[in-house]
Amino acid sequence: ALKTFFLGAHYRSPVDYSDASITAARRRFEGIDGFLQRAAAQRAAKAPQAVIDALRQRFIDAMDQDLNTPEALAVIDQAAQAGYGVAEVVRELCRVLGLFSHDEPKAVEVTSDVQALVQQREAARKNRDFQTADRIRKEVEGKGFIIEDTPSGPLILRKR
Repeated sequence: ALKTFFLGAHYRSPVDYSDASITAARRRFEGIDGFLQRAAAQRAAKAPQAVIDALRQRFIDAMDQDLNTPEALAVIDQAAQAGYGVAEVVRELCRVLGLFSHDEPKAVEVTSDVQALVQQREAARKNRDFQTADRIRKEVEGKGFIIEDTPSGPLILRKR
């Protein structure tokens, strides 16, 4: 998140350090990380090569423009909005900026006890027992995971 904060300001510009700007950088970082985790779990089809090439070129243009890292981050943000088919190029561009270089986002390995809790939560949701489902969701969060409900079933993500 701190790297994202510093990359969000041009190196020639003053850095506005505040709680709000650090919080915004953390949210931005977590958004990209969440996108990459979801993409790893979804295994979506790759985007057309022309789309991937255009994203890479926009990123290169930003970096060639006096190392414009705020614009380069904006390209990554826009790519993440384009869908999971561009996840590989998002991962590649993040590596260029030093994001996720040591902690490669990938499908989450979930322990059997958490998987069992998620199955219990799904059963509770199907039975419309939302109080139990909410309690189980909080228990799973306490174990370091977040449950995201999707049309194809629950998606388990790491909690940051």
